[in-house]
Amino acid sequence: MQSDSAKFGNFIVWACLLSWYWIAAFVNSKGVSWWLAIVVAGSVLVVAGSVIGQSIRVAKWINANRRCEHGVRAGKTGRCDTCEAIAQRAAQKQMIVKESEALQLREKQRLSEAWLSNAESYFKMKSQEFETAVAVLFRKLDYKVLQTPFSNDGGKDAVVWKDGKKYLIECKRYAEGQSIGRRDLQILVAAMLEEKAAGGIYVNTGRFTETAVAYALQNRIDLYDRNRLPALVNKAYGVPVGATRADVMCPECGQIHSLALGTTGTCRNGHRIANNLRMEDMSVLGSLEPPRCKKCGREMKVVKGSRGPFWGCSQYPACKSSQPIMGKAERFRGRWGR
Repeated sequence: MQSDSAKFGNFIVWACLLSWYWIAAFVNSKGVSWWLAIVVAGSVLVVAGSVIGQSIRVAKWINANRRCEHGVRAGKTGRCDTCEAIAQRAAQKQMIVKESEALQLREKQRLSEAWLSNAESYFKMKSQEFETAVAVLFRKLDYKVLQTPFSNDGGKDAVVWKDGKKYLIECKRYAEGQSIGRRDLQILVAAMLEEKAAGGIYVNTGRFTETAVAYALQNRIDLYDRNRLPALVNKAYGVPVGATRADVMCPECGQIHSLALGTTGTCRNGHRIANNLRMEDMSVLGSLEPPRCKKCGREMKVVKGSRGPFWGCSQYPACKSSQPIMGKAERFRGRWGR
């Protein structure tokens, strides 16, 4: 195969030949004989080539002898040593900024998972966040999980599979003093019968009444209330991990230091650094590893849409690809499992 330089050379040759022909044809159309028209066309091309060549040499000479902003004649690059140092420093800072952003994203993901390893976090969540947290929790326990829509869910917040069996999960983010009775469990049992599920799981941050506990034993439902949920969280995540400090990169020199959330400090070179992460930034979505865009391969980010969050390409609007958040199911037609 021809190289790019060979292709370019062939292009120049053909362009010269065609130009020669069209110039000769134009001269011939003015009543000049063909042989003289060919000579004139050739002369025109030689003069034009000479002018272009001289112009290129003059441009190179001007570029080699022009002075940079510091008044130094810096040769072909047009930059002196000071200019080169400034350019290298700018490139270095740009790289530090990118690495710092990537580090902050990794730390937020790590801290969010550490935050989820503490059962107390579940008692402070809003309803939708709690549902997603429970879905992530059961994934940690090696279940295959598919969440239902946040509204009109048919009596189930998630459908899970393990060891070839299907189970339904219902979640309630109730206050400590609130209780769930038998009537709420009957809705889950109806959904289990409809879906032909092997069992049910009811996760509640409040309490269950005695009649609800008895009904659950009769209908293959595992109950997790405010007392049993911490054990389930520990089983999934292990010993709770602290989420009070994060690694931060110095924006000047790139050194990494550990700082408490929301505090400032100095690196070993005396530069000011700040940890902008706060406990309020910890979230279920923040604990999920961003997927790669199926179209362009770039990392995706969480986008808050009108119908809920979803993964959107970080290159938007150049790439408009999107994916549902892990564990957030779309509306299905018919019954689950079909």
